[in-house]
Amino acid sequence: MSTAATTPKSRPARPASWRDAFTMRRLVISLVLAAAVFILIVGFTSSVDQKPKVSLRPKEVLSVQPGEGDPVTLRQTPISAQLDTAFTGRLRVDGRDIPIDQIDGPVVGVNASAPAKGTAGLNVFTFAPAAGKEITRLAPGRHSATVIFWPISLQEGAVGTGSYIWYFNVS
Repeated sequence: MSTAATTPKSRPARPASWRDAFTMRRLVISLVLAAAVFILIVGFTSSVDQKPKVSLRPKEVLSVQPGEGDPVTLRQTPISAQLDTAFTGRLRVDGRDIPIDQIDGPVVGVNASAPAKGTAGLNVFTFAPAAGKEITRLAPGRHSATVIFWPISLQEGAVGTGSYIWYFNVS
């Protein structure tokens, strides 16, 4: 056994005053930590929930343009709806029925009661406002479009007829 006395570990000396405790290194570390905490708080509070839009569109309506709630900048923007190939239909814009002869595209889904028109093979029904048409241009503001659809084998208004309305904004 050793008789030599062991010396206790020495502690760092405490600063004599607050001026001794205040150093540039400590100031910089404190500022960096405060900035990091601030960035974390701002990041978490301003994050946007990226949940997908839930569409209540019927399965017979495959797509619409402009999309639901989309902002539109051109007043002659085409308005279209794509239907399932077993259906035919017509368009209504801002409550006004669009005549069949103003729907762009070749005739598809022809039956005796309503010779609907649209893009052959895709079943897309498109109306573009223009001079001489039911609607010449879309005024700025909120607009509605409706696609009325029914099975090709039936007449409009028969059981199985449906409709879908969507809204878009023109600036």
